[in-house]
Amino acid sequence: GPVLESIIARTVRRVESTSEMVRFVGLSATLPNYEDIATLLRVKADRGMFYFDGTYRPCPLQLQYIGVTVKKALQKHQLYNELCYEKVKASVAESKQQVLVFVHTRKETAKTAKYLRDSFVQEDLLSTVVKDASASKEILVSEAASEELVDQDLRDVLPFGFACHHAG
Repeated sequence: GPVLESIIARTVRRVESTSEMVRFVGLSATLPNYEDIATLLRVKADRGMFYFDGTYRPCPLQLQYIGVTVKKALQKHQLYNELCYEKVKASVAESKQQVLVFVHTRKETAKTAKYLRDSFVQEDLLSTVVKDASASKEILVSEAASEELVDQDLRDVLPFGFACHHAG
């Protein structure tokens, strides 16, 4: 985003004016344009850029593209949520594994988690996410009630087997 670009631009300018080298270390799980970022950072691609694809992951990520042609923002957002819910529901039913959803903005992390929670509750499918009488459920409820948990959004979704995190 613009804050990161500003920091990079100021740092590059400082390096150019003082000749004091600076090391940037960048990590991202979802950065498709890593070569562009390396160029922005003035990284020599043959020596200083490292790319780790899905083969390095202990659990492979599955990437799916779904075309959405709706133009109106509110309708598009609703459609995104509905599609996300259907994909998460199918994945949980099929694999019984955890699901990680990436969203576009920091605010969307909690909104998406709450939408998923509400949808699973509405269709009475929460037991496919976390079993009612399980130790996992007990731990989640206990953690959500903890005084140490200050994030209200996380407190709202955690007892239902959902969580949200953003890097900001």
